[in-house]
Amino acid sequence: MSITVSEGGVGSLLAWGLVLPWAVLLGMDAALRAFFLLTRCFIGPGRDRSVGRSEFRPLRFALVIPAHDEADVLVATLRDLERLAYPREAWQVFVIADACTDETAAVARRGGAVCLEKPGLRPQGKGHALQWFWERHGDRLQSFDVLVVLDADSRVEPSFLMALADAFHRGAERVQAWVQPVPEPTRWASVLAAYSEWLTQEVDDRACRYWGWPVRFRGTGMAFRVDALRDRYPVLRTKAEDVELTLWGLRQGTIDFVPAAVVYDPKPTTVRGVARQRARWLQGQWAVFRHYGRDIGRLVGRGLGTGACVLALLLRPKAWVWVGKVVLFLLGWLFPPPMEGLRTGWRVFLGSAVAVDIVYYGLGLLWVDRPGLYIKALWRAPLYVLLWLWSGIVAVGSRRPWLRARD
Repeated sequence: MSITVSEGGVGSLLAWGLVLPWAVLLGMDAALRAFFLLTRCFIGPGRDRSVGRSEFRPLRFALVIPAHDEADVLVATLRDLERLAYPREAWQVFVIADACTDETAAVARRGGAVCLEKPGLRPQGKGHALQWFWERHGDRLQSFDVLVVLDADSRVEPSFLMALADAFHRGAERVQAWVQPVPEPTRWASVLAAYSEWLTQEVDDRACRYWGWPVRFRGTGMAFRVDALRDRYPVLRTKAEDVELTLWGLRQGTIDFVPAAVVYDPKPTTVRGVARQRARWLQGQWAVFRHYGRDIGRLVGRGLGTGACVLALLLRPKAWVWVGKVVLFLLGWLFPPPMEGLRTGWRVFLGSAVAVDIVYYGLGLLWVDRPGLYIKALWRAPLYVLLWLWSGIVAVGSRRPWLRARD
């Protein structure tokens, strides 16, 4: 069997050899998406294992809300929590007032929360606030069974704690609730951000739950059994506390997805707010690579489910991942690989990867509520890619310790 090498010789072959690992990585992302999509089509709506009503004693929940100058939204959040269909004596709200300059602490106390004021001139982010909480006030958790982390603007379904209690009574140690994004309908960036986050839960997380695989934490609606948490509190060092907690959770075991426990998460209402939020995520993600490189390598080799979770966690933002697939696909046509077999395989492989993403976002419209809202926004998807570019510039150039989406 002969191997035909076209013009360009050995140098061209070496150049393509450097690009090949990136193509394999992006191809793995596409393969996982195709697998999740097929699983989601197979299980259909409501086919994931349901959570039944618990017949055990009510678990005691500590609801922890890190907040920096959130007085304007915290009032409604605390009022909303009073609607919980769960024994009132079995849960307590703790608000971490992180270097606040407004009435956050007073609002928290008036709303019945235990307010813990974290000193400092400026906030360091949710991860640092949580770290401070369990280092300085971890003893307050001794009378609780489960710790739940919520955002200051989160809203929950009345059945939220009941669904979590059912999951923990069934043996869960770490749980991620369903985070229902709430976009501003008149803002295309807010709508696209919401669609992306909804779709990864509706397809990826539901598929992972079906196969018994772990899912990633999402920053709000995260729940931990206190006994397991207290044995070794996670150390949070970056602005991406959700990524850090996911890696910590995977080292400990698994993270269960409980879609019956619903948290409503308002999206930023302006393009600038969306860009700043994503810039903060990028800053955190880059720091995660610096601090957790070895952990990532170990976890990828732990098994298919854990490896898939790590890959989905770190191959972000998905807008850049898709652009990378398109660029590599076009390279196969503009600068063909020197070997004929590699040339054909490259085009088919990367072309399929691009097509999977298109089908993924298209099929999601069949399952989402108000598909017309998202169809109108999807034609601006190229602008969303540029928004992520703007976010990258902000992430590199900003010297603020914490970028707020509502500033």
